Amino acid sequence: MQYRTTLVIGLFVLFLSQFTHAKLKQKDTLLIKLTGKVIDGQKNTPISSAQISFEKLPYGDDMGLIKVNDAQGACQFYVVNHQSYLIKVSAQGYETLYKVINITSNTQEEEEVFSLQSKGLDYVLTQTKVYFGQGVADIPQTAFGDLDEIVKLLHKFPEVKIMVEGHSDFRGSAKKNWQLSERRADEVREYLINKGIRKKRIQAKAFGGTKPISDDNTEQAKQLNRRVQLSLLE
Repeated sequence: MQYRTTLVIGLFVLFLSQFTHAKLKQKDTLLIKLTGKVIDGQKNTPISSAQISFEKLPYGDDMGLIKVNDAQGACQFYVVNHQSYLIKVSAQGYETLYKVINITSNTQEEEEVFSLQSKGLDYVLTQTKVYFGQGVADIPQTAFGDLDEIVKLLHKFPEVKIMVEGHSDFRGSAKKNWQLSERRADEVREYLINKGIRKKRIQAKAFGGTKPISDDNTEQAKQLNRRVQLSLLE
């Protein structure tokens, strides 16, 4: 009788252990919807275009890549409960954010805010280029938006001085190329001045065809070389 009682108790303990393990395993593998928002950390405004990658630590055996294309900077993806994830968030003009999050949710959804820091004026300046047609110095209308963003930044940082660099492709006369690149630089400088930026804050310099982006003898390469670019003065 005692043997049978011990056996029953043993079987019950084994069943309880397996049942508990199964419930814990089910809990551990429960998918949680992570609802996120990507924002500008300084302005506290949404970033509408970004890229998010995630991977489960420590082995990266659950990973994914999503693109944020939403006016409110909203995104969502699924992760495994009771796990840690490395999140990487990147957007043009911002420092890449790396963040480790620990998923310990009692519900089926968690929220996370991804706050990105701007790369600053120097980055925006070097990324801004105005491309010109062959033999002309007129600023194309497609460049007005980018230049207006530079104007806003220069008003925001009134102590900053910049260099406007004019370039041409390298075919033809070196003297004419230098003159053309000078006119291009002057056009951009005048555009900024007419938008309210003081003359003494903007220097202009011509390089002709001496600093090509590409040495290839293709129309695409020549188009890249016909440009004005900006840089920050110390």
